[in-house]
Amino acid sequence: MNTDKDNQKSPIRKLLSSYVICAALVFVGLEAAGSAVNSYAPQVLGLSPYKSANRSWVWWNVRDFSRLQAAPDIVLLGSSLMMAPLHGGDAVHLNSAQNVPLHHKSQLLEDLLKERFDRKYQTFAFALGGEMVSDAWALSDTLLKGDRKPKVIIYGIAPRDFMDSALPSAASTEVYKYMSRIGDLSSVDKDAYSSFWQQGENALSKISFTYKHRPDFLYIQHRWAKELFRKLLGYKELELVNSPYHVRKQAFSELPEDNGPGSLFVDPPGPAQEPYEANLDEYRFRYRKVNLKQFNTQLSFLERLLALSERENIRVVLVNMPLTEDNINLMPPGFYQNYLNKVTALTTSHKALLLNLNDPKIFPQKYFTDSVHLNARGGEHFFQVLADRLKADPETAAIVSQAGIATTNRASEDKVENTKPKVFTPIANTGEDASLENKKYLADKMQSKLTRKFLEDLPKGATVDDIIKKAGQPHGDIGSGIHILTFPLADGTWALVGTPDMKAILYIHYQLLEPKSSF
Repeated sequence: MNTDKDNQKSPIRKLLSSYVICAALVFVGLEAAGSAVNSYAPQVLGLSPYKSANRSWVWWNVRDFSRLQAAPDIVLLGSSLMMAPLHGGDAVHLNSAQNVPLHHKSQLLEDLLKERFDRKYQTFAFALGGEMVSDAWALSDTLLKGDRKPKVIIYGIAPRDFMDSALPSAASTEVYKYMSRIGDLSSVDKDAYSSFWQQGENALSKISFTYKHRPDFLYIQHRWAKELFRKLLGYKELELVNSPYHVRKQAFSELPEDNGPGSLFVDPPGPAQEPYEANLDEYRFRYRKVNLKQFNTQLSFLERLLALSERENIRVVLVNMPLTEDNINLMPPGFYQNYLNKVTALTTSHKALLLNLNDPKIFPQKYFTDSVHLNARGGEHFFQVLADRLKADPETAAIVSQAGIATTNRASEDKVENTKPKVFTPIANTGEDASLENKKYLADKMQSKLTRKFLEDLPKGATVDDIIKKAGQPHGDIGSGIHILTFPLADGTWALVGTPDMKAILYIHYQLLEPKSSF
């Protein structure tokens, strides 16, 4: 029963007595305080998009791109159709496993172009699984400008990049979400956010400091949780993802991507034909209906990318990626030809060039691991064909030639070198251009007795001690979560031995350069 005294409460006291209103006032206060601190003393909170709780493929690429000392000559863009030949091609070319989260260049393409144009090239790859045209634009508009811009962009495209029934909107991809944290993509909000709820969520992130920075607060939560586990349970490192790839692949459909160094390797193929899996059900779903609105929206993003490149004086070479005939036959009637016609028209109007490599005579089924992705040998073949086509076409030849740095006269260089005593430095200080002599120097210095044949001949059940008895103690341990022991081999290359307990051998990988931790 209310008394007269209760009825006479002031409006301010009534407001303060409401838990909901008090909570709202506290939230507003925290919003204002957080925004002010981040604006005037950002070092206090230390918020940064380069710190992420979930390390997606794009996070690794952006992080390593930010660490480059100079802009690359050529940037590769594309979906997993470009990603597969990138890693597979280098695995064959270098005869070593490629550590996917840390591998962001095509050594094969660099070497092929050097042979054909007698010039040196530095490449960087933003080839990412599921990359739509809108993602390629977001990467270009945010990163490939100013003093970080390349001279040439080689962008591998396919129909799925323009229309995918599995994709709700342009802004729903992992790439777009992350790049919207790196740069301001608000100029295309109308095209990127297709539903009312997405538009509302985007608007909320613009007015609410807390909501906008929820990935940053999630990172802080993860960091504190990991520190707690380290102290309470004695774990030294919790950065490496230990789950099997097929488990993580299934989790990607419901959880954010998270990839650790060494979580995925692409190995050189064995002598047998690489297996083929017809993933037609997946693409039957992706192509199940013609979404003209989505297709036209993605075309508009391609036009934006080409216009941006024109303004930045970057030459663009679009590469129509090879597909199997089975995959093309799944597309709605007339869709593939319409896609090709539209792309051709855009390249003509924006001074870009188009190379059509979708030819079953050049890329028969033996080069595919499924209906759209090239296998490792197919990746090597793809870059060989691409380099030949770039050289054969006068326009692309002129573009690529101007992008590289002229090599020195080899004859005069050899003459000078012959007058000097040969001095070699360890491979760790020479980068990826280290000579075989440098590798031999390092192996001799370390007096390695370990060979790849010895490791490959180890019996089932062999332990790390069996390797140490032959080679001595490992050169280093670059693992996090599990041990990844590094051993120099007698030929100057390196072996990486994964072990959870310094006893059992989980895997052995091989690579040319000295392995280093990314942390």
